[in-house]
Amino acid sequence: MIVAEKLSKTFTVGKQTVEAVSSISFSIQKGEIYCLLGSNGAGKSTTVLMLSTLLRPSGGTAKIAGYDLLQNANAIRSIMGIVNQETGLDPLLTGKNIVTLHAKLWGYSRKEAKKRTNELLERYHLLEAADRPLKTYSGGMRRRLDLALALVRTPKVLFLDEPTTGLDPVSRRIIWEEVKMLRDQGVTVLLTTQYLDEADVLADRIGIVMNGTIAIENTPSALKKQYGQEYITILLDNAGQAKQVAQLYPDAVIDQAEVKLKVADCTNEAPQILSVLHEQHIKITSISITQPTLEDIYLSTTGYQVRGESNA
Repeated sequence: MIVAEKLSKTFTVGKQTVEAVSSISFSIQKGEIYCLLGSNGAGKSTTVLMLSTLLRPSGGTAKIAGYDLLQNANAIRSIMGIVNQETGLDPLLTGKNIVTLHAKLWGYSRKEAKKRTNELLERYHLLEAADRPLKTYSGGMRRRLDLALALVRTPKVLFLDEPTTGLDPVSRRIIWEEVKMLRDQGVTVLLTTQYLDEADVLADRIGIVMNGTIAIENTPSALKKQYGQEYITILLDNAGQAKQVAQLYPDAVIDQAEVKLKVADCTNEAPQILSVLHEQHIKITSISITQPTLEDIYLSTTGYQVRGESNA
C-alpha cells in the first residue's frame, strides 16, 4: 500500500544545508499500522509531509496504493486522510461548521454533509460541543475533531503525525481505539510518535528513526526478542543454598539470597527452573520476571531517549 524508497529531504538555512530525512526506505501493507518512532528532529514529520504530498522530496521515490508520489499527487490526496501536528482551523467556527464545510468540499450534498457531520461528531463524543466555537475546545477535543475531519471521506490511507501529544489519558484511549478499529476495517495507517507505550499498543510494525533514516524495523515483540534480554530473579528462602544454585546455573548472578538468571524465554524457562529447584529441595520466597521494553530497545540501538509514556 505504501512503499518509500530512499526518500530524502534537505533544507537550506542561511548558508547551511540541513538534511532532515536521509534515504529513508520502508513499506506498509494494506490494513497495517506502521509506526515511525523517534525523538524530536529525527525526521518523522518530514517523512509524513512528503508521503502525504504536502512537501516535495529532494530525492528518492514512493508509491501510495500504486500511485507515484510525484506524478499522481492528486490521486493520492483523493484516497488519504491526515492529522497533522498543526491544523490551522478557524478558532471562531463551531465544530459542526468545520466538519460540514469539509464534507461539502469533498462533494457531499447539503443533506449528506449534515448527516455525515452528525455521524462523526457523535462517533468522537463531540455532539454536546458541536455548536461551540473551536477556541473553547480542549486539546483532546481538538485532536478528536482533527481525526473526524480526516475521516469525512473514509480514506484508504491515514497519516497520523503525533496525534496524541499532550492529551489526557481518556482522549488518548479514544484515539487509540479508533485507530485500531480503522486498521481492522482495512485502512492503512502511518503513525508517528515519541511515546513508547503508544507504539507498543498500536503498531503492527515499528521503524525506529534516527538521523533521518530507519535504524531498525520489526514488530514490537520481535524487536524485544532480537535486541532485548530477559531475566528471572529468584529470592531464596535460605541464602545458604546460593552455592547449590550456582552449581546448577554457573552463569547466575548471585547476591546473598537473590539469584538472577539470564534466559532466552521467561515464559517457557521459568517453570523448568522452578521444577529443578524443587527437585533439589531448594525453597524460594519469590520469583519475578523481567522482560525487555521498547525503551530498552531504543536506548540500546540509538543511545537516545524518547518518552516512555505520555505525561497527560
